Amino acid sequence: MIGPPAAGKSTYIREHMTDGDIVIDYDILANALSGRDLANHQHTRAVKQVTKAARDAAITTARTHADTIDVWIIHSTPAQSTIDQYQDDGAEVIVIDPGKDTVMHRVKHQRPAHLLPVAAKWYDQQAASKRPRSTTERGYGHRHQTIRRRLLHNHTDGTPCDWCGQPMYRDAKRNFDHAPLEADHTNDLKHHGHGDADRLLHRRCNRQRKDGQEHRRPGAPSTPTPRVDGPPAVTPFEWG
Repeated sequence: MIGPPAAGKSTYIREHMTDGDIVIDYDILANALSGRDLANHQHTRAVKQVTKAARDAAITTARTHADTIDVWIIHSTPAQSTIDQYQDDGAEVIVIDPGKDTVMHRVKHQRPAHLLPVAAKWYDQQAASKRPRSTTERGYGHRHQTIRRRLLHNHTDGTPCDWCGQPMYRDAKRNFDHAPLEADHTNDLKHHGHGDADRLLHRRCNRQRKDGQEHRRPGAPSTPTPRVDGPPAVTPFEWG
């Protein structure tokens, strides 16, 4: 999760996470270690150093479980090399950016004063051509969520998932990954541009699929093996 202070990163996670997910949030760790209120955003130098060590260890261990559960990592301004490493591991980079005016207003009224220059610096560093696109820019904003609700409304419980073939349910607890269903594009965005989502998938299936990976779904037809010269092969049905 990338974004400036007060962008809504923690709120996004609370709205999308499910029981059993792991959330690695610097402020939550710092306040837990120092016994402060979870809404606190000011930490001493010693707390910062201990929190960084705890956070690094938590990320290292959590990555070993990321193939079976969802791991949410709040990392406001990671280096490009860090983003590349996350993506090499199959992570989805989500940018939460409601706009500079909104963020600066929130920081001014809801956060300590020292975070104002932090937020301003975040925007100074985010050249649009270099930073990952926000959820709205990637086609997963308000319209996408509206379409997802429509798909859920029309969904028949027990319909098999196009990716894994297992049944899909509106009740997240009944799905094999215990997560809410996600809206997906049959035609991936990478090759077909921004269209509307047209189907539901399990969350884990949607994350496994990724753009351009439809051929990797379980049960997808494999590439035929080239035929070699020689007499035609006899199938079991031709034995008589």
